[in-house]
Amino acid sequence: PRAAEKFESKFDNLLERLERFPFHGKLPNDETLRLDGYRIAIIDKYLVFYIVKKRIIEIHRIIHGARDYLRLLMG
Repeated sequence: PRAAEKFESKFDNLLERLERFPFHGKLPNDETLRLDGYRIAIIDKYLVFYIVKKRIIEIHRIIHGARDYLRLLMG
C-alpha cells in the first residue's frame, strides 16, 4: 500500500541522516532509557528507538506514539 511505501521512504531518509549524524535523535525523558543509551527519532506518529554503539546504529523498536512505549521497551 501507498502508506507503507511512504513510511519506508521516510525510514530510509532517517537511516541516511543517522549515518551522518548518529546523535540526531533526542534523548528520552525516562532516565532508565537514557542510561541504557537510547535515543528517539520520530517519523510521523512513530517513535524509532535506537542505540549508537561506536559506529553502529542499532534500531531496537519502532512504536506508534500512542502506545505505552515504556511498558513495551522495559517489558
